[in-house]
Amino acid sequence: MPEYDIKLIRGEGGDWVGRCDAVRGNTQAASARGALDGLRDVIALVEEIEVSAVEFRSMEIDLAGADSASDLLAEVRQARRELAAIEAKSRERTREAVRQFSEAGVTRRDVGALLGLSHQRVAQLLSA
Repeated sequence: MPEYDIKLIRGEGGDWVGRCDAVRGNTQAASARGALDGLRDVIALVEEIEVSAVEFRSMEIDLAGADSASDLLAEVRQARRELAAIEAKSRERTREAVRQFSEAGVTRRDVGALLGLSHQRVAQLLSA
């Protein structure tokens, strides 16, 4: 799935301009969400793909009075990617622990107590 580098500029009047140089597309909206949605529409139209397939690789932000907005946004996005990876690993390891403990004869209630889960959640994980 292709990813696109975009730039969002917040004008002095509060309107947002979105730009994607890869498709030579621009959009303008009253909100950041509107500008992002508009960019997705423009990219999908030019690239002849579904709007839902449009992903942003990087996002440069130009805000008056906020010199490090793009850097801060990049850090937040990276932290969220890292968090998602950690959460996925936690889910995987939890499922593995539930299976191993259950196979060793530990009751569902005790498995839940050991892992900080309800016995109902343990049952769900075992049936999945």
